[in-house]
Amino acid sequence: MIRYRQMEKGDTVQVGRLFRTCFSHPWEEEAIGGMTAAGGYLSLVAENEKDEILGYVGMRSVCDEADITNVAVRPDARRSGIAHDLVRLLLEEAGCRGIRTVFLEVRASNAPAITLYGHAGFEECGRRKDYYTEPGEDAILMVWTCSGS
Repeated sequence: MIRYRQMEKGDTVQVGRLFRTCFSHPWEEEAIGGMTAAGGYLSLVAENEKDEILGYVGMRSVCDEADITNVAVRPDARRSGIAHDLVRLLLEEAGCRGIRTVFLEVRASNAPAITLYGHAGFEECGRRKDYYTEPGEDAILMVWTCSGS
């Protein structure tokens, strides 16, 4: 059984481990922990019955716009719907917080993520040349617009 909840300060070590597993340039644990106290940030985690964090999604907002900072799912838990659920829950909360527009960048070669975001309602709106390093690659810029009134 997977539980979804807001990230807490005590999750910092596990989320840091997840970032080191998933990203070539992971955030430091101090920065991850700081998000739990900073205004304008929302981070959600997915955990199993053993309280192991399997997934993470984070968003930074200013006024009625936001950026998804990271989406990560432990390799052994991928293709189970966790990323889909995390993004859906984050967008629901964004709408509740009055956020009208959410942006994200994704590696141009990351077809599974691009498909995930497309299913969540994101549309391609631009490209950032050589945005990523190790390996060097363009980023696809995507945008989601709240359909609520």
